[in-house]
Amino acid sequence: KALLVGASGGSRPTVTTAMSRPQVSVLMATFNAAATLEASLASVFAQTIRLQLVVADGGSSDATLQILRSHKERIDELVLGPDLGVYDGLNKAAAHASAPYCFVLGSDDQLADASSLERLIDKGGNADVIYGDVEHVGRHGARAVIAAAPLPTFKYGMPFSHQAVLVRTGLMREIPFGMSLASDYRHFVVVLGHPEYYPRFGFRRASD
Repeated sequence: KALLVGASGGSRPTVTTAMSRPQVSVLMATFNAAATLEASLASVFAQTIRLQLVVADGGSSDATLQILRSHKERIDELVLGPDLGVYDGLNKAAAHASAPYCFVLGSDDQLADASSLERLIDKGGNADVIYGDVEHVGRHGARAVIAAAPLPTFKYGMPFSHQAVLVRTGLMREIPFGMSLASDYRHFVVVLGHPEYYPRFGFRRASD
């Protein structure tokens, strides 16, 4: 389980102001995720900044939909219907994003603490891609921080975990995920390495 190194409940305002607009759209793609979903959702609801939560479910047959509907007051968009897998589900969720940044959270992952996303936002400046480190928690509770690597290591693999990245929403839509197993890697390679994109977009590590 990857715990990210770096909204609360209650009724939402009916009048949208600059202070109440979401800063981050959290995207989740679920499929028979009942065993881990509650903990993932709780870590989102605890965040200290205003969020939009978009969940796309690909046709779960366990208690996933029951759990999601039990939190209907806190889930801003629930997209239901068959998909082609997790990346297709995330693309569908991204289509409903309304915040400046998107953040992908797996249904079996959790944000490390209540200020995780706020810290990424605060330290990211105005970058298009803001990334940080993750903490991996093993089956028996062993913890290990996995630090982001320098960007030039992209040619060898992902230098950061996709569960620790904010991506500008327009960029998420312009370069959607493909359907392959390594679509997250391909997504960022296109952004970083393609001559059409690289001059236009900036990456920043949140700890820099």
